[in-house]
Amino acid sequence: MRIKQNVCSKLWTDTNIDFRRQTLRHCCKQDPHDITLDEINELGVDVFEKYPLHVHNKNKMLFDNKIPDSCNFCKLNNEHSIRHSWNTWSDDFINENRPQLLKQDLTNYFEIDMGDKCDLACVYCGPQSSTTWQKELGWPSQRENSEKIQWQETMMNLLEQRLTQGIEALGGITINFLGGEPTLIPDTYKILDKLLPILKQYKHKPNILFTTNLNTKSTLMDRFVNTMESTKEYVNWSVGVSIEDVNERAELVRYGLDFNRFTKNLVRIAPHCKVYFTCTQNFLSMPYFGDIVEYMFNTMPTVYKDDWGITANCVYDNALDPAYLDHDMVDWRGIENILTKYNVQSDIIDHMKNMEARAGTKTTDDKFMQTYQLLLKRSEKYLELFPHLKTKLG
Repeated sequence: MRIKQNVCSKLWTDTNIDFRRQTLRHCCKQDPHDITLDEINELGVDVFEKYPLHVHNKNKMLFDNKIPDSCNFCKLNNEHSIRHSWNTWSDDFINENRPQLLKQDLTNYFEIDMGDKCDLACVYCGPQSSTTWQKELGWPSQRENSEKIQWQETMMNLLEQRLTQGIEALGGITINFLGGEPTLIPDTYKILDKLLPILKQYKHKPNILFTTNLNTKSTLMDRFVNTMESTKEYVNWSVGVSIEDVNERAELVRYGLDFNRFTKNLVRIAPHCKVYFTCTQNFLSMPYFGDIVEYMFNTMPTVYKDDWGITANCVYDNALDPAYLDHDMVDWRGIENILTKYNVQSDIIDHMKNMEARAGTKTTDDKFMQTYQLLLKRSEKYLELFPHLKTKLG
């Protein structure tokens, strides 16, 4: 049986812990699973890989050749799903290792969602992930309760145990800190203080990845850079830089961004880490993807592929989905020529082909119109700088 169509390696290699929402999942596109303190206490350190829903999902993919309900985004988007470019396993590997895949813990990537404190209100984000969005919409501030604090402390203790177990067994693990904006969250550095002594003992140099908007002001950026510099002997640092457009357009998409500060921070961190530009393709920025690629190659002081790369992403679930673009709103061949000029890695080229096929597969609806009417209350410049939006709104 050939099962390439449905299996995605991330379900086996990724563990995503959301300390704010008290959930686990195994891909950033998967529906999060609310896991209780009772379940955590019952399973102990096995909670990350052996809770019943996760075991069920693995069985469904491996032996039923079906995408589980938890992977709703990929089920809905099917042929245009991002899993096609994210999957790293071949048919032969899956077929030869199917029994072992269920039993073995192949996790090599831990994602830690630290909280919702963020200084931006990106157009495709929302109040669930940004305190700036919460303030803009008038949401009341949230207070931590004792049960949530206990959940967080218990889960952190188990993560410490899990990483301690892996000192000899795991090679090349990556821990990715998310937010909100993790460089702004004090608990980020408390967790690092707990984990770094463990990671120092690893035989294989572990990777720590921060996903950041790089809008951080100088004092906190000093702290971040100093942490990277003081631990570089035993940690490989990587920074996932969230950006998909340039200059004023970037500041409208990532509302609150100071693009000049972003560039200064980018040039500053580049010598201390490997940089991955995470470009979240969306309705506004997709036509200008070639501009951000040109910016990367003209700005980065380090070597492409050796020291930095590009990671593909896409908005699926709201009015910023590039599927709302008319196909002719994007110069696909022009973008392809830029990618070819710089010999950009093949998975990005594959992703762009997927985006081209995706364009035009959704028609404007009430959700689309309402979203952009709200954005226009921020600034009429959305119409000026994104003329294809004006065309869509009529």
